Amino acid sequence: MKASTTNATEAMARRILSEYGETYAHEAGIGLRDTPAPLYRLLVLCVPLSAPIRASTAVAADGGFASAGPPRRAGTGAPPQIRREHGHRPG
Repeated sequence: MKASTTNATEAMARRILSEYGETYAHEAGIGLRDTPAPLYRLLVLCVPLSAPIRASTAVAADGGFASAGPPRRAGTGAPPQIRREHGHRPG
């Protein structure tokens, strides 16, 4: 991107934020960076934000998800009997 385009984009973003306030990501305490963890948190935040509930409730729900810690690896959360029933063989 050209420097003039970047400056215009940044100026527009500042104008929007000054007029409308902070973003949902900021309210949820998500520091946006181009790394997997904050982008995943933003994706998780989108789920309750898409529900027919107040945005403040959705942001609070995201806080609960975040305080629960990172998600477990796929396949480790199901009880052993369910994994066996679906063909998982230990080892």
